[in-house]
Amino acid sequence: MKSVLTYIKDSYTELLENVSWPKWEELTQSLVLVLVGTLIFSVIIFLMDKVFSVLLDNLYQLF
Repeated sequence: MKSVLTYIKDSYTELLENVSWPKWEELTQSLVLVLVGTLIFSVIIFLMDKVFSVLLDNLYQLF
């Protein structure tokens, strides 16, 4: 049990003292980049889905 407590204490200390956290500006820039990338990717997937849906509907109407 002592080793678990030691591990938790050491992990907490490492997070506070050894980790370099990003600045607020870097964080917001990354957030905007991820949101724009996600939006673009979602639009591409939506368009692909619509194209395949139309193609398959036309194919099914043949039979």
